[in-house]
Amino acid sequence: MATAVLNAETDLRDAVAADTYAAEPTKPFDAFWVQYEQMTPEERENGQPRAQQIPTRHQ
Repeated sequence: MATAVLNAETDLRDAVAADTYAAEPTKPFDAFWVQYEQMTPEERENGQPRAQQIPTRHQ
């Protein structure tokens, strides 16, 4: 598959979408999406779940 991409016989997007390799490159996105779907709208706006937010000091 890598040789086909390097030789321009297929593009990288098609190679990654193939059943042979599709699961591995999409694991990080799948993990993100599962967590994102569980977030409240406020957490989504802030960009991280409440439990992972770093408290800030107000002066």
